[in-house]
Amino acid sequence: MKIVCISASNTAYMGENSASTQVCRLIKKVVLNNIPEASVKIIPLMNQKISFCLLCGDCSEDGRCPYDDSFNYIYSNLKKADVLFFVVPHYSPLPSKLLALFEKIHEVLYGNLIKIPQFESPFENTYALVIGHGDLVESSETLNYYHEAVIRPVANTLASFGCEIIGYSDEYPKGMPFGLRDETCIQFSGDSVFPEFTHHWNVIENRIKILVKNLVSVIKIHA
Repeated sequence: MKIVCISASNTAYMGENSASTQVCRLIKKVVLNNIPEASVKIIPLMNQKISFCLLCGDCSEDGRCPYDDSFNYIYSNLKKADVLFFVVPHYSPLPSKLLALFEKIHEVLYGNLIKIPQFESPFENTYALVIGHGDLVESSETLNYYHEAVIRPVANTLASFGCEIIGYSDEYPKGMPFGLRDETCIQFSGDSVFPEFTHHWNVIENRIKILVKNLVSVIKIHA
């Protein structure tokens, strides 16, 4: 089973320590504990130079963007995967590179559908799971906001590509939200304009376990 985990963080100065990328590593740990035969590839979007779509239609020739090697690399990995995880931070509300990626995927699929009436999306048999997070202290209100503003539009976009969305709970049916434990998790230090955030990683990991358990249950049903 091939699994690709996308970290949608743009926070280049944090690098591998960005919350989204750390969550991807937790996902890999939990997945391998539950599905030992799986392979998990983490792709941080911050390391990719995705250009904005020109709507030129040239990708309809072979499903590749002739102007964007980063997109072609990501898209080729997404198409080969059986399961996709998207970890998405709240940026007004969504990260720009993620939106550029989605726009290009949409145009590739749309261009192929126009040229090939019987075209089937490569994501028709792909499971997708979404985690949305931000720097607000957790409450029912803030978690619901992350679910509606971040998780739902990402999940709906993935569903439009053909993915089957695996939800988190009845309360959060499109994916798993998380925020900060309390105000002490926000600290200003040094010369950085931005504060440092301390996350409650044990709580986050336990939520990921529930999400992965839901994935395993769906896989068993369809086996």
